[in-house]
Order: sequence, then structure tokens, then C-alpha cells
Amino acid sequence: MKLFIGLGNYGDQYAHTRHNAGFEVIDRLSDRWHIPVTRARCHGLIGEGTVGGERVALVGANGAGKTTLLKILLGEESPDAGVVQFGPSVRAAYLPQQITFEHPERTLYDTLLYDLGCEPQQARNRLGAYRFRGEDQFKLVSQLSGGERARLKLCMQMNSAVNMLILDEPTNHLDLDSREWIESAVDQFEGTLLIVSHDRYFVNRFANRIWELDNGRLRSFDCG
Repeated sequence: MKLFIGLGNYGDQYAHTRHNAGFEVIDRLSDRWHIPVTRARCHGLIGEGTVGGERVALVGANGAGKTTLLKILLGEESPDAGVVQFGPSVRAAYLPQQITFEHPERTLYDTLLYDLGCEPQQARNRLGAYRFRGEDQFKLVSQLSGGERARLKLCMQMNSAVNMLILDEPTNHLDLDSREWIESAVDQFEGTLLIVSHDRYFVNRFANRIWELDNGRLRSFDCG
């Protein structure tokens, strides 16, 4: 599987595109960087299954455009030109830097009941799988630590259909226990992984490909 990315200025009419059920396509994406034409070929970024997916780390200095690119991929921002399209087989879960919940006044248990429509026992089992057990399931969401919020967000998003996991600075401000849990969860995930991180240890442990944003250019290279 291959992903072709065309990053061009407004005059670029020929950025390469490739359409396939398992591909993500970015066509003539220029955003606000006003960068010259650069094409990065990233093998297997979006796979059709959950086994053998590539693990990509998006790195670069602060202000390089990592978060902007990530938001464009997620559909949270629109590119100045071009199209981003996920194949119909892609099912993504996203863990942002700033984790918020629509109803922080609810308990964890009620959050799964009302936000996800879980049955009572299903909610208990799902929370238990993410290390929320016993009375912890009746904590208010507003009382959770940063690591607990990350666990709850993934608990709400992850299911058997998810084959791509997108993490934005996942280890920021975590205590040791929460960090170990995040690392274990990523280690067990068998699908495609896209990480934005300044954490060199985390990147070295999990990434087998690097996307580097530097001076308005995207470079892609193997590191596995």
C-alpha cells in the first residue's frame, strides 16, 4: 500500500493523486505554508486491515505546521487547496493534546451510558478494560487526572473496527503509571499508527517511519 502526498503552491496543477479503497489521498494540498512542490511517498500508511500497518511519527520544530497538518488530515481544518480523502476501510481513533468532554459533570459510567449508548454491563466491562474498576467508574469526569482522561477518551473511541490510531503528543504531562499504560496500549495496537511527538524515546520505540516537517517541506524516511 502507498500514500502519495502532493504538497504544492497555488500554481501547482499536477500534484500526484492515487485513489483506492485503502488509501488516504491528499491532492494539491498547500495549506498556509506556501511551500514548493514536495511529494512524499509513504508505504502502507493506510492499510486495509489491522495487521502490518505502518507506524509513522510526524516530527518537526514548534511552529513547523504539525498540528495544522494533523487537523487537515482529521478534517478539522480545510486546506487552502486540494482534497483529503480517507478510503472507506479506514476507521480512525484520535487522542488530542487537549482532552475535553462534553459533560464533565457526569460520572465515567454515565458518560458511556449516555454518550455512547452502552448497556449497563457493557459500560462496566468497557471501563474495566481500561483500568477503571469498582468505585472509579463513578468518579466525575471533571475529577480525572490527565492520564485518566486519556484512558477514558480512548475507552470511548476504541472498538474492534478501529484500524488507525492518531496520537497528538500522547505522553505530555503524564505521570509514570499513565505513561506506562499509554505505551502498553500502543504496543498492543495492531493497526496503523500516526504519532505527533517531541518524545524521542516514544518515537524511537514505536515508529518505523518518520515524517519530518522542516522549513515548509515534508520529508519521509524509514527508521525501522
